[in-house]
Amino acid sequence: MKFLKVLIIFLLVIYLSGCEPIRITHKIELLDFESPKETVTSKKIPYEIIFIVDDTKKYTATHADYAAGVIHDFIFPAGSFIKQALPIISTAFEKYKIEPSLSTIPDKNTLVIHTALNSMNPNYKCGYHCVFYVETSLRFELYDNDLVGLSLPIYSYGKGRLSKSGLFVTMNEKEFGQVAYQSVVEAIKNSVDVIYEAINNPKKVIRDAKAEINRNPSNTYAYEVIANRSLNLGDYAEALASAQMITQLDPKNTNGYLLLYRIYKAQRKLKEAREQIEQAFALTPKNANLFIHLYNFYIEQEKHDKAMNAVTRYIQARPDDNTAAIYLGMLYLTKGKYDDAISISKKMIDSLKFYGIGVSISKEKDFTIVKSVEKDAPAEKAGIKAGDIITEIDGLSTEELKIDDIVKKLRGGEGTKLTLKIKRKDNEEPINLTLTRQKFYSQPFTVASYMGIIGMAQIQKGNINEAKEIINEALNISKSTGLGIIPLKAYATLLFVFKEYDKLINDFSKIDNNYIKLLIATAYAKKADYDRAFKIFREVNNKKELPINTKNFKDFYEATDSYIQEMEKQAINYERTGNIGKALKIYGDIIDVVSDDKASLIRNRVSRLLMVNPTVVEISGTARQHFLNSEVLYNAGKYEEALQELEKARAHSPFNPQIYFNSALVCEKMGDYSGAIRNMEIFLQLLPQHPQAQAIKDQIYKWKFILEREI
Repeated sequence: MKFLKVLIIFLLVIYLSGCEPIRITHKIELLDFESPKETVTSKKIPYEIIFIVDDTKKYTATHADYAAGVIHDFIFPAGSFIKQALPIISTAFEKYKIEPSLSTIPDKNTLVIHTALNSMNPNYKCGYHCVFYVETSLRFELYDNDLVGLSLPIYSYGKGRLSKSGLFVTMNEKEFGQVAYQSVVEAIKNSVDVIYEAINNPKKVIRDAKAEINRNPSNTYAYEVIANRSLNLGDYAEALASAQMITQLDPKNTNGYLLLYRIYKAQRKLKEAREQIEQAFALTPKNANLFIHLYNFYIEQEKHDKAMNAVTRYIQARPDDNTAAIYLGMLYLTKGKYDDAISISKKMIDSLKFYGIGVSISKEKDFTIVKSVEKDAPAEKAGIKAGDIITEIDGLSTEELKIDDIVKKLRGGEGTKLTLKIKRKDNEEPINLTLTRQKFYSQPFTVASYMGIIGMAQIQKGNINEAKEIINEALNISKSTGLGIIPLKAYATLLFVFKEYDKLINDFSKIDNNYIKLLIATAYAKKADYDRAFKIFREVNNKKELPINTKNFKDFYEATDSYIQEMEKQAINYERTGNIGKALKIYGDIIDVVSDDKASLIRNRVSRLLMVNPTVVEISGTARQHFLNSEVLYNAGKYEEALQELEKARAHSPFNPQIYFNSALVCEKMGDYSGAIRNMEIFLQLLPQHPQAQAIKDQIYKWKFILEREI
């Protein structure tokens, strides 16, 4: 019997070898494979990951078996395989999600990984034994949260295999799919090692990118990788040279200018940084990421009018971006234009409002299927469930309607009614329902932000009840999306206004936001817990963050005023008794938690002490070590590090004039003229009778002129 099987196969091969090859196409449909279990990995990648996967992407792979006279074409749903297999490595990351395209600007601790099939090589042999074998390679492109390259494309590999025995045995499409999916799963598992290596071994990544440039000197992406990773390593010279090469090779490459901006900003060369980000935004005013960088830069420099112009230009270029007016609203809040903040926010809320029944639907073939039902919506109250099929709307069949037309039919005026005919799997008879449309928002997360802006504006206008109503509405509609930072700021402000200090402290202490920290610091001060108030106030590392304004600081200073006055009295008593060291200690403890006017008064007192005995603020010990370090770094051209050392010295010796003088010179070298002015003015407060006082004042005037003209 075995001899007969072999003979038949042999004769079949001889027959087919004299004919043209037969071409067979195997179209593999998306199969309901069980998702693989998560793999526990020892390698942890401390980032949130957004995998970009086109799950509609198909891949055609060919295997030609000329001996058998057959060419097999396999059409695999490659994108769907990747999307289904990716969760297997989820434990390697802080968090992860899979998207077909980037829907929002990534957060700071987020990486974006474009993931796609690179190749899939099948091998199909059928005779007495039938073997199907697939080798797969996946391609990963890694980007930081600015979508700037982190490495050259990296690859991982996987295999899948299935064998069957028996005369005339064959395989079907499902088995082909299972083997291909098996190879994708293995490639996904193996990807953790190569992703980990690319993230944690920047020097190797840079070497590989340089090798690529040797092969292809015009590869701007390789220069992008070198600039980005060198910047992260603090190698500014290498980063700068590579970023400049990008703009030389491709003057319209905005990532080159973005990298130059980041490099100059890291070095505190603010004039050069501004020029680069302005150039990038001018090239692509529709780019949300570039707009946000430019906007934030202007806010940090307190150039609110320029920030306003940037927002206006972006809105003109991107009228479809419903979040853009949020930046305008926050600026209006900070500038005290509360009616404008309310007006623009109400306009945007109205544009995102509609009236419907609270279902999301999809059109599959001719069926209109309910995908999800919103909680407490008319649809849920009427008993509609996910999986229901909507066959009629107001007596009109949905079979021939397009999805957009169906959505229009489901929506309508506020309080209007509609009738639906529903088909349910476990019901033979159709279900007839009448529903009343209610208000919904197409982008509830965004709407909640606009409501937060209105709430904060109403608080500043003294309309507390109106503020409370709209802030509560923002909290309510955020239940399904999660609270954004603006509604949180609004709610924290409301608690502060109602003097619910304990609730504010308990509910918001873990939120890392400067505006909220300032409210909490003031709340502690109101409770007379000054140590905690000052500690948190010092943690407010960006006192220019919107919507922080002078009123927020005034509230804090007023809440701490009685305590500060007591401290000042103690210091003055120490002065009178000749205990200058203790007086300076008290002044040093409070100098960074008082208003600018109060700080000036304290420095004036200290200046009188210096006129009597300049040695009382001599630099010694740890402060001297940091001061000398700064001189070495300054002479080496490492201005950013020099300034950091001077800041450490100032923490130990807050009234030494030379620290401020040197800080001003370092800031000048870095193009930070605001910092130079601030430090030199403090120097003159401490030494108003300095022999070169007039020359120093003249230099301050020049710096102010440079700032005004942006020279």
